[in-house]
Amino acid sequence: MAAKAAGEEHGGYKDIETAVKAMSNLEKQIYIPNEQNNKAYQNIYNEYKTLVNLFAVDIRHVMRNLKNYIML
Repeated sequence: MAAKAAGEEHGGYKDIETAVKAMSNLEKQIYIPNEQNNKAYQNIYNEYKTLVNLFAVDIRHVMRNLKNYIML
């Protein structure tokens, strides 16, 4: 609604239909996951789960591992 509310003179659209056509894409697209990214995110998620389980315990190794994943 903000895209229409701004009005054409302020970079918006004249009506909702025009805004929807300009901002949407109904073409079928296939996304193929990047396996390298998937492995990194899975590692980070596993460390997150460890953090949750060890909230009040010594977790320095977890933080070191997270830092290493960021350096990938």
